[in-house]
Amino acid sequence: MKQINPSIIYPIENWHVSETEFDITTNQRSETIFTVGNGYIGIRGCLEENSSELENHTLPGTYINGFYETAPIIYGEAAHGYAKNHQTILNVPNALPVTITMDGEKISLFTGKITNHTRKINFKNGLYERHITWTSAKTGKQIAVSFSRLVSFTRKHIAALKIQVIPINFTQADINIESALQGAVTNQEHDGDPRAGATFSGQVLRTKETIQQNGILGLVQETLASELEIASGIKHSMPGEITQKTDFWSEKWYFDGSEPIEITKFISYVATTENNREMLCNELATASSLGFDTLLQEQTAFLTDFWETADIQVTGDDALQQALRFNAFHLLQSVGRDGKTNIAAKGVTGEGYEGHYFWDTEIFIFPFFVFTKPEIAKKLLKHRYSLLPNAKERARDLACSGALFPWRTINGEEASAYYPAGTAQIHINADIMHALKLYVEVTGDTQFLREKGLEMLIETSRFYMDYGDFVAGRGFTINGVTGPDEYTALINNNTYTNLMVKDQLEFLVASLTEEISTQFDVTDTEIKQWKQAAKQMYIHRTDSALIGQDDSFLTKGKWPFEATNKAQYPLLLHFHPMKIYQKQVLKQADLILAMVLQSERFTAEEKLVNYDYYEPLTTHDSSLSPATHAIIAAELDRMEQAVSFFYYTARTDLDDYHHNVKDGVHTAAMAGSWLAIVYGFAGLRIKNGNLHFQPKLPKEWTSYQFRITFQGRLIEVTTNLKGTTYRLIHGETISIFSDNNSLQL
Repeated sequence: MKQINPSIIYPIENWHVSETEFDITTNQRSETIFTVGNGYIGIRGCLEENSSELENHTLPGTYINGFYETAPIIYGEAAHGYAKNHQTILNVPNALPVTITMDGEKISLFTGKITNHTRKINFKNGLYERHITWTSAKTGKQIAVSFSRLVSFTRKHIAALKIQVIPINFTQADINIESALQGAVTNQEHDGDPRAGATFSGQVLRTKETIQQNGILGLVQETLASELEIASGIKHSMPGEITQKTDFWSEKWYFDGSEPIEITKFISYVATTENNREMLCNELATASSLGFDTLLQEQTAFLTDFWETADIQVTGDDALQQALRFNAFHLLQSVGRDGKTNIAAKGVTGEGYEGHYFWDTEIFIFPFFVFTKPEIAKKLLKHRYSLLPNAKERARDLACSGALFPWRTINGEEASAYYPAGTAQIHINADIMHALKLYVEVTGDTQFLREKGLEMLIETSRFYMDYGDFVAGRGFTINGVTGPDEYTALINNNTYTNLMVKDQLEFLVASLTEEISTQFDVTDTEIKQWKQAAKQMYIHRTDSALIGQDDSFLTKGKWPFEATNKAQYPLLLHFHPMKIYQKQVLKQADLILAMVLQSERFTAEEKLVNYDYYEPLTTHDSSLSPATHAIIAAELDRMEQAVSFFYYTARTDLDDYHHNVKDGVHTAAMAGSWLAIVYGFAGLRIKNGNLHFQPKLPKEWTSYQFRITFQGRLIEVTTNLKGTTYRLIHGETISIFSDNNSLQL
């Protein structure tokens, strides 16, 4: 198991993350950590004032989930069916800039004397706060400046920034405040790491028109290739002197320093091609009439409701408690809740992976939402359903029937230029269908299954039947694929993929009705083939309990771990793919992930033998890996390993284990911390429609507690030194199982 750096970066606080010292060398990391968002808008925790000293140490990013530009992918040698276009989330106009001067001196962290500087984000009310105490080196005058920032969870298009300036040791000074909207923004350029950076350099958005009406200052801009539009605007709580330049608006005020100053800047983004100007103005007018305090009250109420079901309480480790809340909060900030967007690998916190949606959603993040906020989970499935026409077209690219969902995308088209680790991961279909099955099991929403789910099930299953083959002596085989482990590519019969497809086919056959079959032209012959493929699905088993990750994995030599130094990880940045693919080495859990998601298809001996074989071969270069290993380690009573893996996934971002938090958070790892508690230490599984728990308490803790929703009920689970108790918070009586004993709640 990979060793982690145990150092704590930010102070440990149960409901906050804060910093009390400014370090320019790690500023971009903190900008990610202190991002505020609502699943639509994401605003990095950047400083409000512009300073030349921050060049190359800041990414003043604001992102709109699903707002992107495209550009052709340039191949040295192209082939039929390759992905055609890049898709990159765009940095949109920056509404944060505030410049404050006193007696001609600019107030910043690089002028005067700073006796206090803090940044803090509060998980209970979603408020970002920054405080500075600044003393003039020339006059000795001291001033306190505070910024309070929120992005509204209840008003999709609204953010707000409250600016407070308080004189400390004087009653007279020339104080000027200028607040701006900067439309000339760019994306971060690629730094050589394929996981980070953007396709574009220079300004991408072109300004179509400017807005100035009723105190509202705005810009309407458009992309060139994707043909998207965005309206961005600001409105202040008091009128000032207005300046307008190309792609730029500002408003300025002059004060005499005799009393405290407070200005609120209301911010709105509307990314639509229809009525964006009108919507922007209406949103800003409404927000400004409500005021900052009302927006904050709405935010607090929304989060109070969220924490009623999403909070996990751990006693005995405050660092883990902080991490669990930080992770859940960022998941909520990152997830699209409109059915038109999804959740990107980096959320709305940065430009890593170009803002793309992956399988991370369905396998790691979806369970968190379906058990805590199932209405959000449903929106995620609706978004996938909206991409079904694109998936059908993609299947045609591969000369197959049915539908193949893209490996990475924003707009529904495949955006992965490297097909061995992209399109070849056809398990994406089964991953999405696994989420659909989980949704139906947890919510009982068979209406969604009938109206949208079954069409996805049928079309993705048709793809698998066309892509796979019945082979004499083997059964149904699926060749030329890549499984979850991206260090093993283009192989035959990946066990994870085959088991997930088997499960999908069985779910489909069990869910079909005569009406649905007629609607989608499902024939008796087709149903018979689905049943046969599921029954005869090939799994590479050996004479022992050891199972091959695929047909050839066990025939390869093992990676020379002893000769690989720490600086050579992650391997993908230091070794050619051909070198990696020829060895037994894993980037992340593969067969072990199958043991989590298809638990009942493995014996206890198989789980033990395969965990012991594959874990030492795993680099955990992917942040998705530790959570899966924590779950299986807990099931196998390897509690020391389980806790270590759990700690790794829980504090991946807060302690920057992968040294790339500057590019955005790791949303799948964040959700993995919830999975490690609920699926791992509590042992939650759904068997035959019933909840089963096998709870264990790590020796380092005195208790843990969480709540889950299940078929209209809210259930609270508490494990402590005395044992485990289950409480039905609301809903009808239900039978559950704890350590195979039936309990009535």
